[in-house]
Amino acid sequence: MPQNDYMKHILDFSSKSPAYEPLSRVYKNSKDVDTVITLPRGYWEYVDFLEARLQMSFRTMVKDCDHNPFEDWSLSELLMYRLWEDECRRFRAGRPTGNPHPPMCYEGWADDYHRNKARKAVLKHKRKQRDYEEPVPISVILGSVKELPVGEKDGRTH
Repeated sequence: MPQNDYMKHILDFSSKSPAYEPLSRVYKNSKDVDTVITLPRGYWEYVDFLEARLQMSFRTMVKDCDHNPFEDWSLSELLMYRLWEDECRRFRAGRPTGNPHPPMCYEGWADDYHRNKARKAVLKHKRKQRDYEEPVPISVILGSVKELPVGEKDGRTH
């Protein structure tokens, strides 16, 4: 979404929670030009946590997102999504996120993620089963055995 729509979206949410209060910081983009990044307060808290505790460079993420844009998303919107996705992955893996609660909307995302993962596992299992020969029914196996007369074993008489 264009930057104006993104800002409207952030402002709409800011009235619902103080964690959504929009804050701006200036970072260099991929062309080393100062760019204003606007994110909700909760996201900046997560950035501060990543930089302080895990030595992650948000500057690098800004340059990467600017260099690899996605559709018509603004740089701030793309960064917000990437931060949310990172927090979801960390939370699911049990790694520290700086927050004891799951990320907002995590439950649905996690359900979709795990449902898709389970669906892929089932399809993989079905492909493996198709790779094996179909089991031969016992009646076919027994029907191919020549009945031997009583008293004979393997063609020899006793």
